[in-house]
Amino acid sequence: MVIQNLLEDFVNLKIDLIDYLLKIEHLEINDKTAFQNFIISYKETTKMDEKMNALLILWFCKHELFKDLKKNNNPYLNYLNDLTRNIKNMYVEFLEVGKHNLVTRIDTFYFIINQNNKDITIILPPELQDKVVFCYNCNDEMALKKELTLPEFSFYALCIE
Repeated sequence: MVIQNLLEDFVNLKIDLIDYLLKIEHLEINDKTAFQNFIISYKETTKMDEKMNALLILWFCKHELFKDLKKNNNPYLNYLNDLTRNIKNMYVEFLEVGKHNLVTRIDTFYFIINQNNKDITIILPPELQDKVVFCYNCNDEMALKKELTLPEFSFYALCIE
């Protein structure tokens, strides 16, 4: 299956974030049931952070295919559902796309991803600088400065209110 190879190449750093995003955006998925069955079965926990990043990006581009999925035994889908259930307007805006990092805005949510084996520091979008946001990963408020450091293979899901 093309999607499986694409996810594995991204998780194993055979393609960078830009290539992965472009391939996902142009990927034609004709069999929704086969796609959903694959996503439901995608629950192996080795390289968990890398896989969560891959699924988040896939969700950004193909979120309509994630509707009505049974998430019961899939830790990634359960977490993805927890992160995104309060999003009302599904317009995805890519604010920054790099080889190893991504910043998106969806409704009042910002997702910042580091798909790299090193910590990175990014300059935040102006609307996040020097603000207090709710961090869904931390389940707490987070005071932001102008920059944010992300550990290797991590992401933040932030909400401004």
